Amino acid sequence: MKFVKLLLGAFLMAPMIAMAQNYAVLDIEGAISASKQAKAVKEQLQLQQAGQRHQLMALAEEGNGLNKKLEKEADFLSEGERKALLLQVQKKFQQFQELKLQLQQETQKQEKAFLQQLRPKVEEILKVIVEKNKIDLIFNKRALVYTAPLYDLTAQVVEELNKQ
Repeated sequence: MKFVKLLLGAFLMAPMIAMAQNYAVLDIEGAISASKQAKAVKEQLQLQQAGQRHQLMALAEEGNGLNKKLEKEADFLSEGERKALLLQVQKKFQQFQELKLQLQQETQKQEKAFLQQLRPKVEEILKVIVEKNKIDLIFNKRALVYTAPLYDLTAQVVEELNKQ
């Protein structure tokens, strides 16, 4: 099914490609992520989440410690003690998973907001590059199997983003 969609997409794009004189490729998300602004946002996010990450590591250590204790002392514990310890391990694991998910969602939310904020700047930069180089068609680099570095605009976009 995927192959059919790819083949159909290639078939539909063939006339556009044939008419295009100049074409290029661009990894927009990659360009934005490689910019100085993105690196600053990532560092800021790391600082904001430092306490939660520390808490996550502490939960992992506590859970691992309880699990090792359970494995080590399983033969010497009563059924009730074993169940209580197992319940503690499960609670720590659940707390760990919830905090990890919360951190991931928060990170994704902030990264998405940043991408949306920077996208208009990238489009302005692209307009200038397209007009300057008389480019007719730009492909998403992530959708291509191979492209010669000559056609890749990503580094150029990163350079322009870093100037701003």
